Amino acid sequence: MLALSGALGALILAASLVPLAALDWERVYAAHVYQVAQGQQFARALVQERLLAARLLAQQAASGVRAALPTPEATILTMAPDGAVVNTSSGRSFPRLRSVAASLPAQPLAGIEVDDQGALAAVGACPGPGGLTVAALPFTLADLEAAKEATGLDSSLLVDGLRLLTTLDDRQGQPAAGLPIAQDVWAALVAEPGRLHWTAAPDLTEPYYEEMALLLYGVDGAPVGVLVTSRASAGLWANLWQWGWPWAAALVADAALFLALTGWLRQRLGNAFGETRRAVLKLANRRDAESLSGGSGLAEFDEVIQAVNQLGMDRAALVQENSQLNERLVQTQTLTSLGQVAIGVAHDLNNPLATIMGLADIIQSANVDPDTQHDLAVIRRQAERSGRLVRSLLSFARQRAELQWVSLNDLITQTLDLLAYQARVANIRCELDLNQDLPLTWADPSPLQQVLFNLINNAIQAMAAAHGRGTLRVQSSWSPPDPGAPYGRISIRVEDDGPGIPDKVWPHLFKPFFTTKGPGGGTGLGLATSADIVQRYSGRLWADNNPDGGASFFVELPVVTEAPAEGDDKAEGQRHILLADSNPQRLNSLAQALRRRGYRLRTAGDGLSARHKIELEPFDLVLCAFELARLDGRELYAWTRTRHPSLARRFIFIAPASSNGETESFLQATHLPALRAPWPEDALESLLNQGQLF
Repeated sequence: MLALSGALGALILAASLVPLAALDWERVYAAHVYQVAQGQQFARALVQERLLAARLLAQQAASGVRAALPTPEATILTMAPDGAVVNTSSGRSFPRLRSVAASLPAQPLAGIEVDDQGALAAVGACPGPGGLTVAALPFTLADLEAAKEATGLDSSLLVDGLRLLTTLDDRQGQPAAGLPIAQDVWAALVAEPGRLHWTAAPDLTEPYYEEMALLLYGVDGAPVGVLVTSRASAGLWANLWQWGWPWAAALVADAALFLALTGWLRQRLGNAFGETRRAVLKLANRRDAESLSGGSGLAEFDEVIQAVNQLGMDRAALVQENSQLNERLVQTQTLTSLGQVAIGVAHDLNNPLATIMGLADIIQSANVDPDTQHDLAVIRRQAERSGRLVRSLLSFARQRAELQWVSLNDLITQTLDLLAYQARVANIRCELDLNQDLPLTWADPSPLQQVLFNLINNAIQAMAAAHGRGTLRVQSSWSPPDPGAPYGRISIRVEDDGPGIPDKVWPHLFKPFFTTKGPGGGTGLGLATSADIVQRYSGRLWADNNPDGGASFFVELPVVTEAPAEGDDKAEGQRHILLADSNPQRLNSLAQALRRRGYRLRTAGDGLSARHKIELEPFDLVLCAFELARLDGRELYAWTRTRHPSLARRFIFIAPASSNGETESFLQATHLPALRAPWPEDALESLLNQGQLF
């Protein structure tokens, strides 16, 4: 047990050293370099600008152009080929320049030189027939003050370890110009000018500085001095302590924890292991288990391991059976938990959804631009869809659906609107090929839109993961009636050009909790839920790989008409009305209004369904839209006039608020009334009660 405690303590101590070893010392140095390097860049730009100005001034003077001197301290002088000064504008001269003048090349040059008054100046030299024309622009304290104002850093001009010009102050608060620096510091600055140095300066205001040097070269390329950028510092070790004290504190705390934990582990684990050993051996039918001592050596460990192995061998069959039962139990509990969570979330979503729809209505009633009106309509439509999904979830728990006339083309468009942002971000182009004569079907729109959402969203994600772009194609079509679908079938195809479906995925494609998206990418319930929804509507959902790449998912649903309401066939004295319209919102709204007034009602979502109902049932009135899928309203009227002339006289057409001349001519020729949008319910009742209709 002591060995175990020691091993654990060693692991804790080793882990405590990891943060200290992980301290990025290079980052400590780089952070300080970056701060000082900003001032160094400004200083370099100052020197280069002054050198360029001096050389241009020298060229102008050599060519005979008389230009005004930029500063009073500027000097123009002429030197003979042997270095003798011919004339000077300010009386200054440059001793070192006289000694190298004869060896300079015959081209304009620039460099830093020290004049005979001990000041550094940017010098431009331009050779000519009469000798060397030199222009000198001295550096002044104002230059260094401007650099300090721009960067917040101090600057010094040094020659041979002496500060000729500086913005630093000595310990008495006086300018430090003329004070020397330590020889070792000078040597380090000259040897490594681009490196950050931590230097000590006991004769200055601050005792420590972070400094970076810029070498200054004369016109012949020889080093003349340095320009040093300085920043007050607390010293190297003080900075390292500032960065590293949390790790040092953690090391001390971990060491104390190690000492305390070692003793605690030895006491607690020793007693616990003794009790565990006796319990395991007793479980293995060891008779002397109660009388065993609480030893914790390797022999005791081997004894426990042998007993555990024996127990495992004796109970192998039981473990296998329990494993299978546990898997089934976990799956059942997962599905149950998901259902409970979903129902709870559905209850909680009602209030925020109502708030969203209310605010959208308020904003939409204000004077906003058409784009905002469209966006608000999308918000309200999707909020209503979310509300229907919530109600659908709660209704599913109660096994009750919210059926109405549904346009699958509208559901496709709304779903693409909802996923437009995801498609745009993933560079997915959407193409629609929708059959405009697609009939309405009697269904709950929320689960059908959930199917479309799952299929389209899966296609977008597959193309985005495969190559970051793609083309999504959604098609809708209608097939004629057959014995299994008296009103025909609606087919929807969602096609992508993604990677397709691998062979190993096909057996699990529609199984719950199977996903290929990796951790966090999906729950694996989308296709399984979609298949279950389609099957509840007596439809089919299947998939296939495209010949040119990608995959296609197909949904096939039989067209269903509204079932007769309970008691309709037994009601007497009620007018029997057929309502035919391919606009699902208008159809559902009119149907509710008519039922509230007590009419017996049959509805049809297209012209062929309406004609089929007229053949099977007697109606007192037909309320018909002009634009019907598969059989236009005028064609339905013409057929009724031939087959049922008396019913043709009891047609009311649903006309838009602004109809064209062809519609008006038809109404005048047939002497039929029209219900125009928007209509109040009293206008609808008045039209239905006109004597000539019944």
